[in-house]
Amino acid sequence: MSSSSHNGPVCLVRGSINIDEFYDVPQIVRPGQTISAISTSKRLGGKGANQAKAAACAGAVVLMDGAVGSGTEGREVIQELCAEVKGVKEPGVDVEALGSQGRILEERIRVWEQGSTGKAVIQRARDGENSIIILAGANFSQASEQYSPLIPPATTHLLLANEIPYESTLEYLNAASSSKDRKITSIYNPSPMPPAEQLKTFPWHQVDWLIVNEGELGDIAGSLFNDDSAIELEKDVKDAVENLTKAAAKDTVDDEAAIKVAKALHVSLPQLNNTDSKHTVNIICTLGAKGVLYTCSAAADQSEPRVKRLRAARLLRPIKDTTGAGDCFMGYLAAGLMRLQQEGKKEDDEAAFDEVIKRCLTVSIQCFSNSVSDHIADTLLDDAQACSICVENEGAQDSYGTIAQVEARLAANPIEEV
Repeated sequence: MSSSSHNGPVCLVRGSINIDEFYDVPQIVRPGQTISAISTSKRLGGKGANQAKAAACAGAVVLMDGAVGSGTEGREVIQELCAEVKGVKEPGVDVEALGSQGRILEERIRVWEQGSTGKAVIQRARDGENSIIILAGANFSQASEQYSPLIPPATTHLLLANEIPYESTLEYLNAASSSKDRKITSIYNPSPMPPAEQLKTFPWHQVDWLIVNEGELGDIAGSLFNDDSAIELEKDVKDAVENLTKAAAKDTVDDEAAIKVAKALHVSLPQLNNTDSKHTVNIICTLGAKGVLYTCSAAADQSEPRVKRLRAARLLRPIKDTTGAGDCFMGYLAAGLMRLQQEGKKEDDEAAFDEVIKRCLTVSIQCFSNSVSDHIADTLLDDAQACSICVENEGAQDSYGTIAQVEARLAANPIEEV
């Protein structure tokens, strides 16, 4: 099946494809030191591939736009990524159909003959620390020259993150915003975070949904709302930006500060591009164990943007691994927005949109980087908050639940509003 033969929404994921190599070690190796690994494993990863798999688990048809290296390794990666979607084991949850109607199409996965598939070598220490070495490999091969049009006509949603060339991100955003065939919803996660100069010139007016965690929200605000900024801010917003940028480094973020900053960015980001458009950037900020906040455009009968907080999903089992949890959130969000479109609902339908976010929270949480110590896990268990199917299972893509599993758990464990 090709994207052009599919009548429903199609999500184009322009992103990275990696092979993640994990080494469990007593402690992170020091310069000049040689240590023995306790165990090792290898899994499919990369932000783009993770997001594509999550969207497929959520029932979406996904066109993966990425690259792998040549030879047997590259072919095996494509085969594994585009295999039939299956769920994870869910003790105590009776779900008849563990599979998903979603799938990943391979017609845009390129083979890069000049090098290898991207790789991440990850050390995981007993105390929860980790160290990661990235080889970009095929991920930094350019795609645009191979395709015309750059965005296939069937595309309704575009998912982007930053493990690909920056120029490629800009090309795809511009092509999506210039599409005359249909409105393409662009969803962007600026991770790894670009330098401040790129943030200042980034085409925010071409982004519909910005997905960040607290630290990323602070990084963006600190880079854009400073003394050189052309945007004037109220004093309480300036104070909130300062609070957020300082607190993010100490992991003590004030939720009210995050809300004020998100509201300011929602309106102000497109102004940086000197456009006359009334475009606003909808923002979702994940708050780890505290859940999520979002600010999005006002409904037709409202004058103010909608701002809301939702609690995290309830933890049912111990945390095993948070690898790829943020990517899982992204993929499920894209699939949820696609489902709204299929059902003829709008994103400003508060009840319908909240159901999308609740599914994202139930399957995923973006709380800590890559691994969790026993102490942190015990704390979260005591709080009876903050987790989900994804972090209760090992690996990234191997831990993603299907939409049937997510809805079964959500029905048994409803998520509360703050």
